[in-house]
Amino acid sequence: IIQYQIHDMVSKTVSLEMKRHTLRLQALSEKKNREDITPEELEKEQRRFKIIQKKQDQLLSVCFRLLLNLAENIAAEHRMVKNGIIKLLVLMLDRRNKDLLEVTMMFLKKLSIVAENKDFMAENKLIDKLVKFVTNNHEELTAPLLRLLLNLSFDEKLRDEMIKNGMIPKLLDILKKMPNCRHITLRLMYHMSLDDRGRSMFGFTDAIPLILRMIVHFPE
Repeated sequence: IIQYQIHDMVSKTVSLEMKRHTLRLQALSEKKNREDITPEELEKEQRRFKIIQKKQDQLLSVCFRLLLNLAENIAAEHRMVKNGIIKLLVLMLDRRNKDLLEVTMMFLKKLSIVAENKDFMAENKLIDKLVKFVTNNHEELTAPLLRLLLNLSFDEKLRDEMIKNGMIPKLLDILKKMPNCRHITLRLMYHMSLDDRGRSMFGFTDAIPLILRMIVHFPE
């Protein structure tokens, strides 16, 4: 698959689908502003747009899973990054399809290990896009999200962005509601406590008594 540069073909497919999505959005916006369109016609166009987007999300999810597997080859991964895969992945965070979001976060987590990739993610305001997902109730989405955030939290500036975006109280909710995510959540919270701003924020929460109770009841 790598020999025949399938990853290039799939990447081009993703880019093409994003251009199509942009054109559809523009067309829908133009129709909304038309004076001669009836509410029924507009509703029909909006339903059609949602159906097409749902199918597109499924296609993009498959494409990114294939690319993620192919990225196990370092040369293929470098080529994807060079062709703008990170920008495309960040754009996927505006979608709502759970499978697409899950593979997007897994892919970003893998790429964030490289400092240059992490810096590019920061330039594209990745933390701002991730904050809204911290409060979701889907563990299969929360787990890759937390792993991605943990990778990013090694950077002091990104840690500070997380704290400014009010992530500490949200992490406490995860600690209470999702036992399977506790280990990674505690590691992330520890990173946030490394800075003065983070330590001071913990004082306004019930983090300390909660962690003490966890130590007593779950010593492992």
